[in-house]
Amino acid sequence: MEAEKARTLVWQLMHEAVRENPSRPTTLADLSATVTRSAARILGMDEDDLVQLLRDHPAH
Repeated sequence: MEAEKARTLVWQLMHEAVRENPSRPTTLADLSATVTRSAARILGMDEDDLVQLLRDHPAH
């Protein structure tokens, strides 16, 4: 359940970032790192822990 909540938040933040700045020159890696930092902060988690949680519980 926690992984699904985290995954949903990451996708929501990614969607918002792209929608708000569609022409902003950024790489997918930079955008992903920014979103991961934001999601971890919102969830009160360490970034590495969030990444590991998502890796351990892949989307179905």
